[in-house]
Amino acid sequence: MNKLLLSIAIAGIIAVGVLWYSHEPTQEMAVESLGAVVPMNVPIDILGTRAATTTTYANFTGNLAAGATTTTKKRIGNYVDMVTFDIFAANASSSPGVGMTAYFSVLGSNDTGCETATTSTIYNVPITSEIRWFDIGRNTVNLANSLTLDTSTTTFPWTGILVGDSTQIVLKDVVAECIAFQANASSTSLNVQMTTRSSFYR
Repeated sequence: MNKLLLSIAIAGIIAVGVLWYSHEPTQEMAVESLGAVVPMNVPIDILGTRAATTTTYANFTGNLAAGATTTTKKRIGNYVDMVTFDIFAANASSSPGVGMTAYFSVLGSNDTGCETATTSTIYNVPITSEIRWFDIGRNTVNLANSLTLDTSTTTFPWTGILVGDSTQIVLKDVVAECIAFQANASSTSLNVQMTTRSSFYR
């Protein structure tokens, strides 16, 4: 009789454990609910959009000195180690030697919800002001044409921009959960797409 009761008790404990485990959200599920990771090897819109052969551009009409800056944040996941930005210009000057100028910076963060943070929350995740962003511009493949501002953020200047011009920024050995792309420009329109890759997953 005692053995039967013991067997029933053990079976009950196991059943409760299985039921509890199956209903307990995993850390991965909790993180995924904050924002989906962008797919690798697929161009993702950062500024403007590109669908089939139709391209829309983000217009910059403010002045550089006034800080006409836009920032786009994307969750890339910590398995990505290479990020490429393809940048295209429209509505810039069509006269040689009178091209416009744009400046770009790239930041990274490993904080939970770095791309979806809000100014307040009831959940135990950082809010916007608590997200820690760091400069990853120094991970670029070629730093020859970059300059570092007093704020310690690497800035990529693109000067002499004419209609139809394009350029590319390639970062490697990236270690970040999220990417923030900042653009500052004047009197031009830009389309930017980001592609992520991993040397671990092909």
